[in-house]
Amino acid sequence: MRSSIYCFALILFGLTTFAQTVKVKATVGTLYYNANPTSQAKFSAKQAAEFIVAAKPGFVTQGADVTEMIKKGAQVKSGLEYTFELVPYIKPIKGNTSKKIKFAGIVDKSGKLAGYYTPYGMSPGVDLDDEASGNELALNMLECFYNVVGVSSTVFKEKEKTPDLLLAAELTHIARETGGTPGFTVSVIVNWTVYDVEQEKVVFSVVSGGYSNSLKPNTYKQEIILAIKDAQNGLTTNSEFNKIAFEKEFSTTNSAKTKEKLVLPKVTPNASLSYEKMIDNAIKSAVTIKTEFGHGSGFLISSSGYIITNRHVTAGSEKMEAIFSNGLTLPLTLVAENKTKDVALLKVVGGGYTPLPLNTNEDAAKTGIEVLAIGTPTDIELGQTVTRGIVSGKRIFEQQTYIQTDVSINSGNSGGALVNKSGEVIGIVSAKIKGESIEGLGFAIPIDVAIKEFNIKFE
Repeated sequence: MRSSIYCFALILFGLTTFAQTVKVKATVGTLYYNANPTSQAKFSAKQAAEFIVAAKPGFVTQGADVTEMIKKGAQVKSGLEYTFELVPYIKPIKGNTSKKIKFAGIVDKSGKLAGYYTPYGMSPGVDLDDEASGNELALNMLECFYNVVGVSSTVFKEKEKTPDLLLAAELTHIARETGGTPGFTVSVIVNWTVYDVEQEKVVFSVVSGGYSNSLKPNTYKQEIILAIKDAQNGLTTNSEFNKIAFEKEFSTTNSAKTKEKLVLPKVTPNASLSYEKMIDNAIKSAVTIKTEFGHGSGFLISSSGYIITNRHVTAGSEKMEAIFSNGLTLPLTLVAENKTKDVALLKVVGGGYTPLPLNTNEDAAKTGIEVLAIGTPTDIELGQTVTRGIVSGKRIFEQQTYIQTDVSINSGNSGGALVNKSGEVIGIVSAKIKGESIEGLGFAIPIDVAIKEFNIKFE
């Protein structure tokens, strides 16, 4: 991939120490001031110009704020020249598989799209935070061979995929002109932000310019979308963005170990235990998993300290700790993980722990049976919380089977145990569907998925 090259040099002119004028040029293309082409090379702080865009068809449009140019060079005495160096736009290679990207929408930070008063009444303004605008930009990404997924208000939806990355566009600057064309000419500067869903943090941002003069009688909104599409080239040509977007989608840590047989002592349920004692033992086997990104839940499957949880609980974390019901906190090591199955195998130091028995039978999660979820919802202080419900059925999402349950589930429950009345683990609590007027829709991964993935044998 060829990256956008930003070569900025700044010459500042002025009789005092504080620069008042900046000289701007472009190696190729045309400078646009207030969306109009200009030959003027010097722009003063006294002028009303907010920003300048340099554009040429087939090249990546660049843009910069004039005021910021001058501020950055205010203490420079001799000064340098500010140059836009445009590079050809090259699409990503067809056939590459990117991570699943969801376009999160356009946010207007320019303040110029809101309605305003005119002699003839209130102007309605322009709304870009709508589904149609988002679809325009999502389609543009699809045409560049990115794996773009649709918008969904739920964690799972059969016709849509859960995204790996969320992409948002902040419109920081906008200018338009109407003279001499049948429609509008529009210049924009866009701040693109990429949010990693698993890590729950922004992992990349870049600023790019956009310009459009379609010479068609488009509406103002239509021409703005074209300008933002032009600015999108600055994102899709950026090598850092593509390193994130085209990173191998499914990864496995210590993949060799996942195929080695891991033999552990078989744990059998104690039928003589009372229901209350069974719950007490299950609580001792549950742990809160603390990472630098937050927390989740997990449970012991062996006295030697092997723990199972969701992969999305541990993803990207370099430091993890297990917090037991008695407050004991110990470091965790990642043994293996699988992103596709959303399962992870961890190891805590030491031994002599109380593991949970597992039920890997296909009919273990019969509809209507009573189940308990043990985990740490919302806050670490609520560790080893127990909630009760039933199995509501089985569902298939993205070619994977899930146990549906009405057990109360919150974000911190992820990775916790879903156990039956005998205290056997039948599933790994994974997610809850979120939406207005939606309650009681939780999901768990069948425990046999993790056992097969990590090639665990109980003897």
